[in-house]
Amino acid sequence: MPYRRFVDSKGKRWRVWDVVPTPLDRRVAVRRLRAIRIFHNDRRVIPTRRHDLNRARLYFPPSETGWLCFESDEAKRRLRPIPASWAHDSDVTLEELCLRADPDTGG
Repeated sequence: MPYRRFVDSKGKRWRVWDVVPTPLDRRVAVRRLRAIRIFHNDRRVIPTRRHDLNRARLYFPPSETGWLCFESDEAKRRLRPIPASWAHDSDVTLEELCLRADPDTGG
């Protein structure tokens, strides 16, 4: 994951990195806080739940391609799609990309 820092024309310091979601394995993504044993007939269709990745799609839909995250002390922004050469672009170009990015509302 490339990571950059730059200072914009107003003197604000920004951190920039790319976020590329990957399918999460249920064993890693979903953990039960407390297990309660319920005895009933086995209703599973799949022999093992570890092959069921449907829950992983709840975290990042398959259509999610990734974004560039801009973060300062006061703001966070997202730019989609990720520009191909952002990791090698100048600070001026990074500032232009930051201005085009959408504010991150945290949701």
